[in-house]
Amino acid sequence: MKQLSLENFKDFIAKGYRIVDLRSLDEFCISFIPGSVFINIDNDFEKNIHDFLYPDQAILVVCHPDNEQVITERFLKAGFNNIAGMLEGGFDTWLKSGGPIDVVISISGEELLLDLKYGKVQLIDIRPKAEYDLRHIEDSDNLTIEMIINHYDQIDSKGEICLICQDGYKSMSLISYLKINNLHNIYHLEGGFSSIAFHPDFEMTSSPTNN
Repeated sequence: MKQLSLENFKDFIAKGYRIVDLRSLDEFCISFIPGSVFINIDNDFEKNIHDFLYPDQAILVVCHPDNEQVITERFLKAGFNNIAGMLEGGFDTWLKSGGPIDVVISISGEELLLDLKYGKVQLIDIRPKAEYDLRHIEDSDNLTIEMIINHYDQIDSKGEICLICQDGYKSMSLISYLKINNLHNIYHLEGGFSSIAFHPDFEMTSSPTNN
């Protein structure tokens, strides 16, 4: 994969190339280049990237330089060929240049409990329906990633929303996608549903199944 200077990278951004950030979830949450989509490189990459990007989409990559070969192979396997290259020096190059950054607000289970206590947040659970039906936070809504992407214009842009997936990765990807579409009022639950599944203070329920 071609290494791009900061100037060339910015030129491609100006042309409308989509930035794909393949750093760790924790790194991305703290700071990232505005307009980036977070994709988990370590688990089901092919499915993850197809959820948020089209195969012919023009792409720029932000990652750690030592992952270059693995990343190139995974993009090609997923059918993505229109890749301009990766930012030389990775995200540190952007940060040192003083370029603009964005962040994701990530909250713990304890912080979510406080928000729920005072009725401040809407819960959207994006896990598969079978997992949601088995156990979920009472009064949470179950919406698929596809449903949200296709109807993001119907999401409340003023109220506080917390997205929940199983482990925190898919929700982070979806939050980054929604930020591109000017929805900045969405929180990320640290560790996803698995971090609170059996927390004694959350009101959990299950959905009836059809036999």
